[in-house]
This record gives sequence, structure tokens and C-alpha cells, in this order.
Amino acid sequence: METLEELRSRIDSADGLLSVVRTMKGLAAVNIRQYERASESMADYFRTVELGLQVLLRDRPADVRLRPAESNGGRCVAVLFGSDQGMVGQFNAEIASHAMAELDRLEVGPDRVLLAVGQRLGGDLEGLGHDVAGTFSLPSSVAGIAPAVQEALLILQEFRQAQDVERVILFHHRPLSAASYEPVTWQILPLDTDWLAELEDRDWPTKQLPMFLADWSKLLSSLVRQVLLVSLFRAFSASLAAENASRLASMQAAEKNIDERLEKLNGHFHLRRQTAITAELLDVMSGFEALQG
Repeated sequence: METLEELRSRIDSADGLLSVVRTMKGLAAVNIRQYERASESMADYFRTVELGLQVLLRDRPADVRLRPAESNGGRCVAVLFGSDQGMVGQFNAEIASHAMAELDRLEVGPDRVLLAVGQRLGGDLEGLGHDVAGTFSLPSSVAGIAPAVQEALLILQEFRQAQDVERVILFHHRPLSAASYEPVTWQILPLDTDWLAELEDRDWPTKQLPMFLADWSKLLSSLVRQVLLVSLFRAFSASLAAENASRLASMQAAEKNIDERLEKLNGHFHLRRQTAITAELLDVMSGFEALQG
């Protein structure tokens, strides 16, 4: 049976752990909002890219047609966004399962290239028997997203040039609420022809139509790169926000378990203390009665 000192020590340890959990819970909540704001900050920039594409599509050469990509044509690069850190529950397992199911549904061939964003995710994929062509780390802050996007763009460009890649699909989580998320699939190459057609038919926002003097193909290539940049930035920020949402959910569950454990420990402590006090009172009374006798 535990002594009062042992119970007090366990209560103090649980209190310390509860303080750590609450601190991590607060940090996760703050990080979610930071990454959501980072994603929202790209909206105006993406609008500018859309305007540029709208101008190019309006004046596109006659021999350029908007043709939907074949569902099973070309080699595919699948980029999976996971986590580098722990205490995120099934975050990595869920995105890996979702990506494999989606690749099968999209009839992507076995020659697909898998890229893992997150060292833990790369290890999980290899543990499941999947070949991972490249793994790189996630940024640890909002300021690190832009360099990570540039690195990802360079890697994708190398694969497209060296391995005849035609399709690039992103798999990542996005937050639904403060403590929940869902996996999403996002094909960023080739560009969505329905979206391009809608841009081409969209009315220009002013009465003055812009002009350009540079080569049409070079301008298009540059704008497509910007579309990829925005898409990757949003994928990074959404995945990081979802990761913190997963961590927040884990911390909420841990906080609840610790609170319940503390309630039981405090109950045992007060019961043992009351038992000890009662025993001491009985000893005093027994001694008094013995003296009276």
C-alpha cells in the first residue's frame, strides 16, 4: 500500500505533466492560426497570377488548345505531406493510407514516384514496403515555408526533366476545426483545364485591357511556376495547421486523462490521510483509557 509521501509525489508529478500538456495545447492553438493566416496571405498573390493567366489565355496562339490530360497518361510524382514531430496520433498513417487509395483510384501506374515531406512519414512509407524517391524536412515555422517551397520546386523540376513526369499530385491534410482535419488530394500538374477555360471566359475587371510584349510561351511557363509555388505554399501551410490540430486533439485527450488520474490520486490521498488521522485519534483514545484504568 502506498504511503502518503508516495501519493503526494505522484500527485506532484501529474501536476507537472498537466502543466506541460496545457502549454503544448496553447502553442498548438497559436500555431494553427499562424499557418492559416500564412495560407490566407497567398490569396491576393494568387489573384494576381490568375489575372496574368487570363491575359495570356485571351491572346493565346491559335494552335494552342486546352485539352484535358489523360487520366492514366504520363509518369506521376506523388508528394505526401506528413509530420516530423511526435504526439500527432495517426496523422502520418492516415495520409499514407489516403494517398495509396487515391493513387489506385486514379489508376496511377507502379512506376509512380513518391516524395515524402516529413522524415517520420518517409520512414512509415518505407516500413509499409513503398519505395520513397526523396524525403525532406518540414519547416518549423511560418518563415521556413517559403524556402521549403523553393526546395520542393527544384526537386519537382529535376524529376520532370530526368524522368519524363507529366503529373504531380499533392496529398496532405487540411484543418476542419481547431482539433480536427481531413486528407485531401490536389493535382497541380497538368493544370485544371476547366479552371483555365473559366479564366479565359471571365470578364476583365476594368475597361482597360492589358498588353504584353514578351514571348507568350515564356510568360506562360513563368506563370505556371507561380501557380505551382502558390499551390505548394498552401499545401505546406494547410498540412502544418492540420498537424497542430492533431497535436491539439492529442493534448486535449491527454489533459482529460491526467485530470481524471489526478482526481483519483487526490481521492486516494485524502482517504489515506483521513485513515491515518483516525488511527492516530484511536491511539490517543486508547492511551487515555489505559491511563484512566
